[in-house]
Amino acid sequence: MKRFSFLAGLLLLATGGFGQFIANNGIAISNSALLVTNGDWVNGAGTNLINNGIIRTSNSFVNSGGLDKASTGGFVLDFATDLSFQPGGSQLGFLTKNGAGRALLTGTIALKDSLLLNDGVIELQNP
Repeated sequence: MKRFSFLAGLLLLATGGFGQFIANNGIAISNSALLVTNGDWVNGAGTNLINNGIIRTSNSFVNSGGLDKASTGGFVLDFATDLSFQPGGSQLGFLTKNGAGRALLTGTIALKDSLLLNDGVIELQNP
């Protein structure tokens, strides 16, 4: 029985690092590591995101709050289908686009480091 409980705990721990949906409506987020999401990400107005790491997502990323200008990190978009991308600010460290789907970008961006288009396109949308 102890072995089963231990294995069940490990399984929960292993799957706990991948969010299915993230909705933030009031706290500041500071990321300095690799953050992987497998669901939509919605960051509400009035929130602040400091990204000094990597945010990797395979679903929509909509930040209606702010992306701190001092952020040095970036985004890896693994979009198999057309999905929304709104970083919440114009200053990104880097942007990597993977997958055949279009990244439907709302707003403008300025990259401090690099843009890597492995597949698909980034399409600018009207704000």
